[in-house]
Amino acid sequence: MKHFINLQDIPAKDLRKILIDAKKRKTLRKGLNNLDVDPGSPLKGDLLIQMFEKSSLRTRLSFYLAIKQLGGSTLTLRPDELHLAKGGESIADTAKILSNFGNAFMLRTDNEIKLKEFKKYLSIPIINGLSPLSHPTQILSDIFTVEEIKKREISKLNISWIGDSNNVLNSLITASIKFSFKLKIGCPKNYQPNKNIMKYLKKKYE
Repeated sequence: MKHFINLQDIPAKDLRKILIDAKKRKTLRKGLNNLDVDPGSPLKGDLLIQMFEKSSLRTRLSFYLAIKQLGGSTLTLRPDELHLAKGGESIADTAKILSNFGNAFMLRTDNEIKLKEFKKYLSIPIINGLSPLSHPTQILSDIFTVEEIKKREISKLNISWIGDSNNVLNSLITASIKFSFKLKIGCPKNYQPNKNIMKYLKKKYE
């Protein structure tokens, strides 16, 4: 796959392959410390550049350790450190520089348009670490955890969501289609799921 922005864009078989690979790697890491590198160092020589426009703890640590364990390196940038934040460079210029030095770019942002603009100009893959409409990495991790605890595929389970709608629920709805599990949602009347997500859902079941 070229980019990892929304689950809608990724075939279900590829999402399942990611989970299968993650399970195998976790098994092989038994007995290793957090900073020990996986056998084979699959990302040796690769650099993931990260930018956090929204605060993060779990996402930041998870990406850092994941790339480290796969044999690669990470570089974390703050928006206020870049000319982009000061209006001196366009997203296109910034994307060109990132593409020259990095092998992938992870963006955690509160601006959906910025995410799309980076996708347009980057020649390296972009990963959505969180955006207003989507949080695909969290949902894929959640599915991994649920299947690990329940010891069966999520397609055989009933999942419920209670609370207001947000980017996590948007990705969960998409995941329910990709992984074929039953999802029950309980949201307050004025806090229902995103209209575009509901259109996507309706289209899949027409």
